[in-house]
Amino acid sequence: MKRLTAPEIAAAILHECKRRSIAVSNLKLQKLLYYCEAWSLALREESFFSDPIEAWVHGPVVADVFHLYKDSRWSPIGEAKTEAAAGKDALSHISEVIDAYGKFSATDLERLTHSEDPWIHARQGLDPDVPSRNQIGRDAMKAFYSARIGQ
Repeated sequence: MKRLTAPEIAAAILHECKRRSIAVSNLKLQKLLYYCEAWSLALREESFFSDPIEAWVHGPVVADVFHLYKDSRWSPIGEAKTEAAAGKDALSHISEVIDAYGKFSATDLERLTHSEDPWIHARQGLDPDVPSRNQIGRDAMKAFYSARIGQ
């Protein structure tokens, strides 16, 4: 699968969610983007994108994508701000992630990521409301989600 940038994948997520009538805020977009990467590492044994994922207060965030859509604040994002250049394989993977996580609210997804080891370990020693730019390690993501295959 061709590696895309996180903004390209975010645009593809937004297009697919719009097609399914799923409202997506920046918070929810960040979590869907994170799970696209996590499950690519676990299922395909390759990274879906190379942009860093940081352990922010509200869960995993790709800062460039956050800033691209920050004007939406907590409201649903209207249109993608970049081209969705994902090919068939990437779109299939994105669709599978949306099948699994798209039904959850942004807050539900935030709680879920807060309960999982990769985010917890990246924030080790920080109080819950302390900002962080700590990166969530790809190796930790791969190990954690690979262990959940078939559960």
